[in-house]
Amino acid sequence: LFRSVRANLAGLSPEAAREAETLFGARPHTASAGETIFSCPAKHVGALADWLIGKGATRVTSAKYDYVFTADSRLWRRLAIRLPGGA
Repeated sequence: LFRSVRANLAGLSPEAAREAETLFGARPHTASAGETIFSCPAKHVGALADWLIGKGATRVTSAKYDYVFTADSRLWRRLAIRLPGGA
């Protein structure tokens, strides 16, 4: 199980992003002005949050994914069939 982890952290370096993936299995998937969002295994969220605060994050939040749709998932195929013009 993965969680979405948002960190208010300006300028996370590519090296630090790779370190987060190595240490916690956390993959950064978006970054915007002052915020980076990771997908992180649930068991590593607390350690990632501590690490991010140590890197200067002013706030770290975590949220559970309700659904994850990918182009090749059964959930997506079932939903796509129900949409107008569905597959």
